[in-house]
Amino acid sequence: MAINLKVLSPSSEVEGGIHLQDLPASTTVRELRLKIQDAVASKPGPERMRLIYRGKVVANDADTLETVFGADNVGGLALPVV
Repeated sequence: MAINLKVLSPSSEVEGGIHLQDLPASTTVRELRLKIQDAVASKPGPERMRLIYRGKVVANDADTLETVFGADNVGGLALPVV
């Protein structure tokens, strides 16, 4: 199962968000943080990222995207990064 993810950020550096295509549902939160780091020009440290989904902080780096979003919600998702 693959996930297309749009990551939103209040930073002017990430205007319009980051689009990550075809991420395996088995991708961990840690791996997601590294992909976000690679996509942003300033290369923010993963430890500086605050991932939020549906008003809850996504903090466990070992969780998979399927665990975080739920199998029923996997699809085109938007994940705010603060």
